[in-house]
Amino acid sequence: MATLASLPVCFAAGARDAVPDLAVMVGASAPRPSPATPAYRIPLDTLGYRPVTAAMLLREGFAHNTLDFIDNDNVLLTFAAHKLVPREQDDPEGDQDRLIEAIVVHLPDGAVIRQAEWRVHDQARYLWPLTHGRFMLRIRNELFFVDPMRPHATMHRHSMLKPDGELAAIQVSPDGATVLIQTTPKRHIGDDPTQPLDHPPVQATFYRVSDDDHPQLLEFAKTEISRPVEVPFTSRGFLDVVKEDRQHWGFDFHPFAGGKIELAGLTSTCRPEAQWVSESTFVATGCRGMDDRRLLSGFDMLAQANWVFTTDDPPLWSALSTASGDSGRFAFRNAQEPSISTQDEDHPADHHTQTVRVYEFQGGVELLRVPVTPAQRAGLNFDLSPDGQHVAVLQDRTLEVYNLPPLSPENRREQAREQQALEKIAVPHAAKVRIGIAPTADKAPAKP
Repeated sequence: MATLASLPVCFAAGARDAVPDLAVMVGASAPRPSPATPAYRIPLDTLGYRPVTAAMLLREGFAHNTLDFIDNDNVLLTFAAHKLVPREQDDPEGDQDRLIEAIVVHLPDGAVIRQAEWRVHDQARYLWPLTHGRFMLRIRNELFFVDPMRPHATMHRHSMLKPDGELAAIQVSPDGATVLIQTTPKRHIGDDPTQPLDHPPVQATFYRVSDDDHPQLLEFAKTEISRPVEVPFTSRGFLDVVKEDRQHWGFDFHPFAGGKIELAGLTSTCRPEAQWVSESTFVATGCRGMDDRRLLSGFDMLAQANWVFTTDDPPLWSALSTASGDSGRFAFRNAQEPSISTQDEDHPADHHTQTVRVYEFQGGVELLRVPVTPAQRAGLNFDLSPDGQHVAVLQDRTLEVYNLPPLSPENRREQAREQQALEKIAVPHAAKVRIGIAPTADKAPAKP
């Protein structure tokens, strides 16, 4: 259960040198939303969708499906097809080929308006959303551009990038316009593909997605790091977590164009982890006393700490979904281990629980809470619409869509203020720059 609490957990950027005990007070309690009822359900059996076993869905690095809004009226659902995979000559050793069904589903009638089949060669994540309802598809070590709404029945794709090194991690900015790709040196003939290389250097490169009819990835910044790390970044720069003292942490924003902007900070007994909700707002998780008393807090580019609450249900794996239209909402997925009383010796993984919660960023108000079955470690089974007024969830063999209230005028005014602060920071384009990223984050990125 999540509750807001008047706790000394946030401090303003202007007072970070002194690190005061309290600079932001938040409400004493947060009302839980009414039990959620979907606006409509779309059966997926007729589309060929079948969830795999719970144990498979909880496996690290495994991606069985993805669910993404293309626009407010269409979603792209992809999943591993339950069919025989034709053999290919000269398949590399270690390949785990499977066929991915990609289906554009119109809402709310569930009509299929586009369909394609992709052959991938491993069990890892293969699809990321980009800007304007377009996507980046990974097949082996090559990245392809896919526009599911382009007038082509099979969702034609073209190559965007084939890096020199082996893909180690892929991240995309909240607006879908910037991509971070981390690579390691290529393996040589005779290397065991199942064994990791011994501490290889990692090349971290930022790319802009070109805004034209044939998008490519345009490099504009790079650095070398000792190991893959998850980097909280936007299209304008990246966030650094700075330790002020034993329990106080600051957030510094480093524009790609240079300089540093000190933002608000957080009091936490563990190192916070930050993730951008939009180009101007981010959330951070931390600890209150013990690691199982988790904090979730909201910050913005105006150096404001907007809210914080504690949760008594410690996350086993968490995932976050944002609305590409900067709607002022975000969805947070929390998965938990089964309690001893619910453990089943034969099927222990079946009792993992997962809850999707939708929050309004201004004030941290919880708008929706939906328990989801089966739980998925990858966190690719829910998404917010671009306008932030719908959330789609994969529930067993059904697609459920929930309606959310429109954003209030007050929240829209606050969004406008945050957008004005962004306009002062340049968006990099063609110029290539060297940046520095310290690999101090505890959280490693999910491998592609």
